[in-house]
Amino acid sequence: MELRHLRYFLAVAESKGFREAARRRSATSFFLPRIIREYRRRFPSVRLRLREMAPARQIDEFRAGRLDVGFTRPIPATDEAWLRSEYLYRDSLLAVLPKGHQGSARAVVSVKQLADEPFVLFHRAGAPELFDGIVGLCNRAGFTPRVVNEADMMQTVLTLVAAGEGVTLVPACVSNLRGNGVVLRPVEPDTVRIPLMMVWPEDRENRALRSFVDLVREQAETIRGMLPGPRRR
Repeated sequence: MELRHLRYFLAVAESKGFREAARRRSATSFFLPRIIREYRRRFPSVRLRLREMAPARQIDEFRAGRLDVGFTRPIPATDEAWLRSEYLYRDSLLAVLPKGHQGSARAVVSVKQLADEPFVLFHRAGAPELFDGIVGLCNRAGFTPRVVNEADMMQTVLTLVAAGEGVTLVPACVSNLRGNGVVLRPVEPDTVRIPLMMVWPEDRENRALRSFVDLVREQAETIRGMLPGPRRR
């Protein structure tokens, strides 16, 4: 049976093409090539098209019917009535410091030690649970982070840290994007977990989408076993 075209949206990729996304490595790239290869093997007549955009625009594209499925951080509660989401894995947080920073000599960075530092964060509109999780972790350590810049791409966050604009806390999967000018360290306390979700419209019915979702579900435990760094469930 002919399968419909599947518009597949890589919500957290840092580049526009699949090959480039796999090379750059993001929150999905450690498992995405495996999923794509297996899906194409099973359903060679379906064309997979990857697109990059901010999570907020992803919601708009779902509404317009131009996207079928995405990987992103938890969706806003206001969209839960018409979007389905399933948990894939949870990420811990890492501290990102510019090379030469006094904290880079430590194996583990205490969040309290960052109290006097300027922060560069991924913008709240793009990932509110991540932003609020970081601010909450800092609050519990006794301070409010002094945010001097909010970037809309995670690679830009790392670039700003490398340039000495500040420090940051990021999901551990971002270690795949590290640049030459930064150092990544585990944090103490290590209490925050940021989920990665697979998301698709509740009312979207096509066989290609259903088969893609089923494949990711089938591979979910394998994906969690492939997590880079310490295993996070």
